[in-house]
Amino acid sequence: MGVVYRARQTRLNRIVAVKLLLPGVLADEATRRRFQQEAEAVAQLQHPGIVPVYEAGECRGQPWFAMEYVPGRDLAHLSDPLPLSPTRAARLIRLVSDALQHAHEQGCCTGT
Repeated sequence: MGVVYRARQTRLNRIVAVKLLLPGVLADEATRRRFQQEAEAVAQLQHPGIVPVYEAGECRGQPWFAMEYVPGRDLAHLSDPLPLSPTRAARLIRLVSDALQHAHEQGCCTGT
């Protein structure tokens, strides 16, 4: 649904991650609404496995939200090389599951 860039938040002089909604076909009104709901939901959560949202907005019709920048590799790269060892796969699934459980307990990610 989106793409994430490393950026500098100039007012606070810090590095952040900025997620933008992909333009084009995917940017219909329902997708824009889900993107906004994602930002609002994540902004309410506090968990070590969930990256905090700092701010959200729109620039020239392009929705975005800024999050804490977490250096390192993304999940796609963490799963490389494939296949994962059972231990590594279990560790990654545990981390993601813990964060997702927290989100569900807070009333997020219930689906619509």
